[in-house]
Amino acid sequence: MKSARSQPRERTDLTTLVRSAQKGERAAFAELHRRYGGMVHAVLLAKARPEEADDLFQDVFVAAWSRLPELQEPAAFGAWLRTIARNRAADSHRRRRPTVALVRDVAVEAGPRLGAEEAV
Repeated sequence: MKSARSQPRERTDLTTLVRSAQKGERAAFAELHRRYGGMVHAVLLAKARPEEADDLFQDVFVAAWSRLPELQEPAAFGAWLRTIARNRAADSHRRRRPTVALVRDVAVEAGPRLGAEEAV
């Protein structure tokens, strides 16, 4: 039987991990990344283009690291991170809105010009 001290870090309390990461402990943030990376990737694949998912994945965790001090409730980390992922995917979607090229010169067949009353 394993003692409490030999249990894997995976069982470390979420609040402790988040608080440690908020203090700048990279190992704690790396553990959060390991635990929540799959969820973030799934959100991005569902909401963004697959070819954009890797870049967005990195953006999500960079944003989370920089905004982590703003998180008031450590137990809300997963929902908070999911929101960041959804917002990044939505931002990506807005940036890639399809554009329509405007045609500057339209070729018009030569023919008689009609007045407004004749054209109707």
